[in-house]
Amino acid sequence: MGKLIARGKGADDVYTGCGETTTFGTNSRKVYVAGTLVHIDGDKNSPHMVDGTDPCTIPGHQSSVIASTESVLIGGKGVARLGDLYDNSKTHGGDAIVKISKVNQTSVYAG
Repeated sequence: MGKLIARGKGADDVYTGCGETTTFGTNSRKVYVAGTLVHIDGDKNSPHMVDGTDPCTIPGHQSSVIASTESVLIGGKGVARLGDLYDNSKTHGGDAIVKISKVNQTSVYAG
């Protein structure tokens, strides 16, 4: 079985690597899962800031999905799923794990 499909605009959670959780900032414009547009390759998490050491003090930094399924495509881009990763090299120096940490729907999966 595949992984649960992630959805955009606040439906599901992203661990930022800065010690906090944020939501998805962008999403596909075509496909809904459980009433919310899905999150796809290249979509960003919501801008966020965490007090602490650099670079997590940079206001409004974001990162984009880079690991998604290759078997389910929307507009030629892979669907993001629970546990998929973000490009964190620009905002975290490449050392933090930024991933989809919680999906709040339990019925739609992608391989």
